Amino acid sequence: MSLTGAIYCALTATLVVLLPGINASIAGFVLSFTIQYPNAVLWSVRQYINVELSMSSTERVMEYENVVIEDQGGVEPPAAWPDAGMLEVQDLSVGYGNLPCVLKGVSFKVGPAEKVAVVGKTGAGKSSLTYAIFRVLEARKGRIHIIPQDPIFFSGTIRSNLDPQNQYSDQEMYECLQGLQLFDSDAQSANIMAKEKSYFADLSNTVSANGEGLSFGQRQLLSLCRAFLSRPKLLVFDEATSSLDMATDALIQKFIRQQAARFGTTLLVVAHRLSTVIDFDKIIVFDSGRVVESGPAHELINIDNGVFRSMIEISVDRAKLKELISQFLKWHNQLYMLNEYDIAIEFFVIVEARPLMG
Repeated sequence: MSLTGAIYCALTATLVVLLPGINASIAGFVLSFTIQYPNAVLWSVRQYINVELSMSSTERVMEYENVVIEDQGGVEPPAAWPDAGMLEVQDLSVGYGNLPCVLKGVSFKVGPAEKVAVVGKTGAGKSSLTYAIFRVLEARKGRIHIIPQDPIFFSGTIRSNLDPQNQYSDQEMYECLQGLQLFDSDAQSANIMAKEKSYFADLSNTVSANGEGLSFGQRQLLSLCRAFLSRPKLLVFDEATSSLDMATDALIQKFIRQQAARFGTTLLVVAHRLSTVIDFDKIIVFDSGRVVESGPAHELINIDNGVFRSMIEISVDRAKLKELISQFLKWHNQLYMLNEYDIAIEFFVIVEARPLMG
């Protein structure tokens, strides 16, 4: 723009000199306005750009003004709710927009401290159930109760993201990070994996907004750590460790079970890796948006032409899955016999403790 203005001024000055009948006063007047003209054009261009930017902002404001307000209906829970992690779904039907329902009359109940898995083939409606639980999809029919836990990160430190209200000690945070394989106190700095873990060794290290700079797996695990620190009564996982390798996933699954047992947390897990949920108390099998099977793995695998059994048979590691089910069944039977023995001993002690009559 400066070069164009200089060329324009030079041409105007040349015309003033060459044209006859132009005295000094007129020449000075013309040249003074000619010098100001490029600045005026530049100012006009800048104002036009500012108007365009302002109109873009106005468009976004108008877009937000027209956003449909989500349904605010529902019951306001008390401050101490929930006191037990129980989830009950009654005749739930859910769909996307005006499309047919993807969940059709789903009903099930999850008791306190139970570990329940939701499995099924692709498109069976597993993830749609989690969307319905968190009201991303509104129920067309039926009722459901939830406890939300949004994995949102804000600009700050690891400590402030894990514990924004300063409720937990550093030791509790380190134990949780170590259990989720994000921190290793014995790691050597020469190892690449150790360098990644050393980032979480200092709770004062910064975290960018939305977790930028962290891998997807690290964001998942950091969200899990924050969830377990809050000691929730109910946790819903939708492939929470999907981006991790099998070895790390196995360690984290073990930690999740330990924490759930420690704090009496109810787990509802949407799983694609059947090996991670074989030992759950109950497995709910979805097919075409409906609950078709429900029960522990050792019962479902014995159903002829069952959906769960077919998923086991087509799995590449079906031999390992069957072995895990067999081991879980043995453990379940031993636990049942132990409980029966304890009940018998207790009954015997009560009978012996009664005073003799007569």
